[in-house]
Amino acid sequence: MEQTRRARLTGLTAALLTVAAILWTLFASPSIGVVADGSYASAAEGLALRYAEESLPTGQRVENFAYEDTAYSTLLFASRTSVGAAVALVRLATHPFDLNFSTRYLAVVYALLMGWGAYLLANGLARRSRTAAILATLGLPLALANPAVIGYLNSLYAVGASMAYLLLFLGATVYCLCREKGCGVQWALLVLFAAQLMLRTMAQMMVLLPAAVLAVVLCAVHSCPGKAERPLHAACMLIASLMCVSGLVTGWQADDTVHSAAANYLAVFQGYLPASEKPEETLEALGLPESYLADIGKSYYEPSENFVNDPRDEENAALLNENISLGKRVKFAIQHPAVVRTMMDKNEGALQNADSWYLADDAGNAVSSRSPLHTVLETIFGRDHHAISRWCLICAALLVLLLPIVRRQRASVMLCAFLLMVLLGTIGYLPLTLVLTGGIDLLTVKPLVFLLGGLMVLVSFASGAVLLRRLMAWLSVKEAKLALPPCSAGASGGLLAYLRKIRVTQKGTVAIVALVCVALCCWQLLPAEHIGGVNNGDFGRMMEQIDLYWAQPQLDDESTQFEWGVVEDFSYREPFHPARLTSIDPTYSLIFPSMLVRFITLLTGGHYSTQVQAFILLSLVMAALLLLVHDLYPLLGKLTLPAGLIVACMLLGENYLAWYNSLFGETMIPVGLMLTIACTVHLALMPRGSRKSWLWMILLAISVRFLCTAKAQMALALPAAIVLLIVFTVYHHPQAKKPLIAFSLMGALLCGLVSYDTLGVYRKNQGVSEKQTIWQSVFYGALMIADDPDAAMEELGIPAEMKADIGKHAYYPNSEYVYPIESDELQEKFYDHVTTMTLVRYYLRHPKDMLTMMNRAAQESVTLSTSFMTYTDALYSDNRPLHRMNLWCNLRSIFAARAFWVYVLLYGTAGVFCLTLICRKKTRKQTKLLAMLFLCVMFVGVMQYPLSVIGNGFADNNKQMYTFMLCHDLLVVAAGVVLVRRLIPARRTAENAIREEADHEPQEESA
Repeated sequence: MEQTRRARLTGLTAALLTVAAILWTLFASPSIGVVADGSYASAAEGLALRYAEESLPTGQRVENFAYEDTAYSTLLFASRTSVGAAVALVRLATHPFDLNFSTRYLAVVYALLMGWGAYLLANGLARRSRTAAILATLGLPLALANPAVIGYLNSLYAVGASMAYLLLFLGATVYCLCREKGCGVQWALLVLFAAQLMLRTMAQMMVLLPAAVLAVVLCAVHSCPGKAERPLHAACMLIASLMCVSGLVTGWQADDTVHSAAANYLAVFQGYLPASEKPEETLEALGLPESYLADIGKSYYEPSENFVNDPRDEENAALLNENISLGKRVKFAIQHPAVVRTMMDKNEGALQNADSWYLADDAGNAVSSRSPLHTVLETIFGRDHHAISRWCLICAALLVLLLPIVRRQRASVMLCAFLLMVLLGTIGYLPLTLVLTGGIDLLTVKPLVFLLGGLMVLVSFASGAVLLRRLMAWLSVKEAKLALPPCSAGASGGLLAYLRKIRVTQKGTVAIVALVCVALCCWQLLPAEHIGGVNNGDFGRMMEQIDLYWAQPQLDDESTQFEWGVVEDFSYREPFHPARLTSIDPTYSLIFPSMLVRFITLLTGGHYSTQVQAFILLSLVMAALLLLVHDLYPLLGKLTLPAGLIVACMLLGENYLAWYNSLFGETMIPVGLMLTIACTVHLALMPRGSRKSWLWMILLAISVRFLCTAKAQMALALPAAIVLLIVFTVYHHPQAKKPLIAFSLMGALLCGLVSYDTLGVYRKNQGVSEKQTIWQSVFYGALMIADDPDAAMEELGIPAEMKADIGKHAYYPNSEYVYPIESDELQEKFYDHVTTMTLVRYYLRHPKDMLTMMNRAAQESVTLSTSFMTYTDALYSDNRPLHRMNLWCNLRSIFAARAFWVYVLLYGTAGVFCLTLICRKKTRKQTKLLAMLFLCVMFVGVMQYPLSVIGNGFADNNKQMYTFMLCHDLLVVAAGVVLVRRLIPARRTAENAIREEADHEPQEESA
């Protein structure tokens, strides 16, 4: 306990000194800031900021900005860089009070984050070595008092955020590895969170990606309680890390600072070629003609008449894009390292540990970053990048020398390995920057390398001091021990221990989730400006099935019927259609809530309102969610509340909620799926053979009927529905003979009715858009990606004259096609011998094309669709951003799989795990039933995955992926809850084993 108290006091001292040093350096009179260059306006736009003044100043210090409309979750999760997270905190504190944004507020946020990192760093080191902790406490403020580094915190440049998040990441990793083994998964999650923030700041941070992945895995292994749980713990963290890496790489590929045409041109013509001793040979190696020699050194943005070969000309742009892309530049740099060394030498002046151009005082005048302290800093840390590299090599040598001494202490070995990986990243940071950008942005990214260099100097001093002390101890008593004894898990205490004592009852959990659901629904649907769906042409199909037609305003102005805006009021001919509610005339499941809306309309007067329909559907979803929360509380305990709130934010967020306020077929899918899950869980957990099982079997049949008849393509979910009905018919069969026969007959009847209704709805709607779907699958899909379209057309039996139609969707005017879509001639030449099964066989014979389409589907699944959605007071515009409640939409994009193989890995692992549970005899029957439910939901989603691209080409892929994304999101939450539930009890049961393991390790002496 005394050690923990001393460690916290050391960390608090380091945090206070660090924050004070940063704020004093920034804001002492005269304060310093960073001037804006040409990229500042773009950075502000990506953060939903705009210049407070009309002009766009360049070369001046700009601190004040006005806010643009956006959602906080967009800044946190969907902005181009993680600078948006810090901006969101500032916005939260200032925007409600009508205050403008200031980079000074942002600097304070960065200072607090760096103070947090300093606290974790010093606190962790104090648990292992007092010497290292003291050096960190005193050295961090010294390293951070460098104006040339800290001045960038008072700006929108991404390098400021990278420095703040870097220190937080280092502190979190060191703290986790220096704590006792089995300290808890929360510290590994903190490391993962900090690494994600750090890597998303700018493209150059990818150099620290290996260190980040290593840190997450090591912390996952170290923080897991008990040896038996460590493989599972590490595997889960590794999967989460890989998903993060996938998102980071995709975001990096979309970064226009390294991938745009301008970035490519500037990197080569202002970086590579001027640094080349023989530019003619360099041009030849890059595949460019010698005429480009005259353009060396020119900016991409100069007037066209200044170029011999204008890079903005279509022909030249295509040539440059092919030959100087990022991949080609990286390959060239690997083959010609001398060019990179020359670029480094030519930029030697820009790489000094000083900045007299980008830093400015309060009056906007350029100032030198030198100070009395600067002389001390340069003496210790070095004057340029060469000195930093030398310090990194010294630090690496000291860490390698430490490894034999601490080889028996795994946490210390892990820490040394992590620091060595960070050292490699530090050395490679500037070369990678030159390879990516040619050095054009060197002034605004170099501060990070000096911060890293300063931190590595501190690591050198700390490791050298520890090494010296251990050598002296070895010389005196022939024994070298590294650290203080680790504190026990029980002594850690803190906020987490307090939170564990809080108890929420089952009824209280249900009440909290219900209140949150009601608040979300009212907040988003009751205001005059609320979200809704826009007709993209699909409304007509649903209106015909449930007997609706346009209200008078839309009949008077037909332009308002299609892609105009949200239309909520419709007319109907007959109030009720009893036959359509039964198997006599089965139709889309939206007919059931629509009849209730009609009944309300008859009582109140007026039109059929999709807003009323939305509240009815949301009531069903909420009822299913609350039933789930109630039933799962005995299993999950405290985890039930956060899990319920996450699902509420998911299903009641704007991206999902907009579907309810529309006439899309997707409207009933979440209703049917949630009701099916709720009924299944209730049947699985209720006593076997209960009398109530009769009622719940009927409710389950109604639920799966809602799901399978939501739209025609949901007929593919029928096998999963039948499996669930059969399994629970067998599971809950009565023991007595007569009730057994009756119950079995009821189960068979329910299976038959669900199958009949589902197939009836499919047959009724099969011909509605079948021709358009097949057309788009072929001409707007398969033929567009075929290596040889002529051969593909011949294989499919398509006339060669129709090649001109490749790339056209099915909704152009008839004059645009060789043969009109609905013509008899096209029926004979195309539709009679090209069907969906023909296309499936074609893809099976061409696995490369199939993989291309599957990867396309994976990319479309990253972001929930905002197409055909808008607010009721706004005209429709494609993919308009939503600002009210899109937390889940932005959060899921970080961890979404962006490649088909990732889905194969995740779903394959989950499927094998579920099948193992089902087949293992020792598994409880309730667990087997829940695993069966997991597999069925997975089946529903997986069956919809290929339909989005194979069955519809490139048309509306994101919309077509709706069912898959819904199932995937629910499965992710369920898997996360299972993993956390799996790890929490392991912590409690393994604490004694951890203490015993700690007793067997070498005991360290106090410094």
